[in-house]
Amino acid sequence: MQESLATVITEYESNVVPGLLQTENYAETLMRWGGLLTPDNVELRVRARMARQGLFQRSTPPRCLFFLREHALRTVVGDSRLMHEQMLYLLLTGAHPRCAVRVVLDSTGPNTWNSFRVMEYDKYPSIVYAEGICGGTFLEVPSDVITHRTILGKLENAALDEEESRAWLTDLAAAYDHEEAAHSSPPRPDQAQQLLQQ
Repeated sequence: MQESLATVITEYESNVVPGLLQTENYAETLMRWGGLLTPDNVELRVRARMARQGLFQRSTPPRCLFFLREHALRTVVGDSRLMHEQMLYLLLTGAHPRCAVRVVLDSTGPNTWNSFRVMEYDKYPSIVYAEGICGGTFLEVPSDVITHRTILGKLENAALDEEESRAWLTDLAAAYDHEEAAHSSPPRPDQAQQLLQQ
């Protein structure tokens, strides 16, 4: 509900691809990984997550800016094929005129901030949604919002710009594609001989 009312959403994610940018396969694999949800709960949550992405299909979607830590993009969820698909989806979504994806390289320094998003509204004060293990927390105190906006300002300076981020994601997608091709290709004759001898 908060997302649907927002006019601007700015999100920082340090560990995984944000829900609004996940493919269905990525979301399902991620939810199954923890082993804490029943299959029915996984299915229900995946459908809800995909429905949230309808936000981008509205006639006037919110302006969205996502800062994604390199670690979140290199952490393999599922396999290389799934990650290749996810990187392509990030490139596709980031090409939307009201959505920007920017990469924060690990070389910029240690990650000391948890994932969060700041949501702004036309008629209401801005709020922060901070992620937690057992659920999220909404922060409405103005000083909390200011603190998180300060962090976003630092991320703005540290992250690759949109064009650099697209190039970086394109390279990473190609690397995942290469890795998948290497796993799926049959071994060369000399490799096959070596495997038989082992």
